[in-house]
Amino acid sequence: MNLQASRVAQLDAFMLDRELSKIVSVRVSDALDKLSPGLGSEYALEIDACVDAAILSSTILKNKPTPGMRLNNIMFGSILSSKSGNQIVRASHRMKLAYVVCTVLGTWIWSRLRERSERARWSSESVGWKRKTSGAAGNVPSARVTVKKPSVLVPKT
Repeated sequence: MNLQASRVAQLDAFMLDRELSKIVSVRVSDALDKLSPGLGSEYALEIDACVDAAILSSTILKNKPTPGMRLNNIMFGSILSSKSGNQIVRASHRMKLAYVVCTVLGTWIWSRLRERSERARWSSESVGWKRKTSGAAGNVPSARVTVKKPSVLVPKT
């Protein structure tokens, strides 16, 4: 029995969660714009980070699947190999916390770096670290950065 979820299901879950996050972020930005014009757009990256943190902490940290994972019937966990075969084990609280923190902070830091490089026109620099950084930031199509597989998503049983 294969315990690992397919990559397509994992990507589908990730994309569904991202869309949910964007919908909520737009609503929060609109509400902040009504309080003070420009406030929502000024803090858009922070709003995205807060919404992502709220979604991930209310699901993964409480041993529940995210909405995208629920629709694809997968969960956040670990697979341990033993002599008797593979066994599904829930991820430790530290592992889940590290996943949430690194996902949210990694995304926010990467987005800030890209925004700063666009504003400062680092790509117009002829040499130096700013030119190299702007090239790296420009090659990545999305601003979403995640942890390199701290555990795997496994099918629910």
